[in-house]
Amino acid sequence: MRVEYNTTYGSFVINSKGAALCSFRWKGVEVVPEFDPPSACDEWKTGHLLFPFPARLQGGNRFDFEGEQWIWPLNDPDTNSAIHGLSAYEDFELSLDAKGITAVWKYDGSKPYYPFSCQISVRYELREDGLSQYISVTNSSDSIMPFHIGWHPYVSIVGAWSIEGKLESEISYDRHKTPVVVKAFTGLKVHEEIDKAVCAFSNGRSLSFEDSVKRITLQGMSSWFQVFAPAHASFVALEPLTGVGHPKTPWETLAPKEDRTYTNVLTVALK
Repeated sequence: MRVEYNTTYGSFVINSKGAALCSFRWKGVEVVPEFDPPSACDEWKTGHLLFPFPARLQGGNRFDFEGEQWIWPLNDPDTNSAIHGLSAYEDFELSLDAKGITAVWKYDGSKPYYPFSCQISVRYELREDGLSQYISVTNSSDSIMPFHIGWHPYVSIVGAWSIEGKLESEISYDRHKTPVVVKAFTGLKVHEEIDKAVCAFSNGRSLSFEDSVKRITLQGMSSWFQVFAPAHASFVALEPLTGVGHPKTPWETLAPKEDRTYTNVLTVALK
């Protein structure tokens, strides 16, 4: 199921699978591309919410927390790992109102590798200068719930492009693309394939993308971002996340019945 929201200055489309932002146009300019065929949106996980972990887990599929360990199914055979958690593969209930679109998913904790019941609500709203996303997580279980959240928006590329940010460090990966160590930031080469998690300085917490027609600033929910761009592709993913499956990015936690809201803001300036 897809729902579209329109105003005089922009429009966006949300897919129920993964509460995904499938397209976003701002004053007639494509910001988030709509993949063709639509099934490609799900294949690339474009705009999907990623919970309870956004990337691959350390060790491939081991979810470790306070002496306990849960082994996740391997859903990325090329790297022999688990990727993108649960929510990207689940249908959210969508509702449209005068100010935006809300997507809600309730999880009953029935999977043995993530025994924590919870609810996630994702709210999308257009602003005068772009789009805001509000992610509310509620722990409805009786145990402390560990997790990370990621959001997977892709932006279209027109002409020459660059990415800027006050970046401090990055995650180094092994040959299976699982996180190994945190090291000093080594840069982004925009003419090659990019797939790395980067951390902004505490006073930064944003990434900026610029091409020949627009400048996009992403104010993230934490200092961590994943940047993904296949070589010679017409898009790049700027992914805010709370952390990856590595001890240097400790799990977010919620006490039983506790809730928390995370905010991401895409600001768009046209040339």
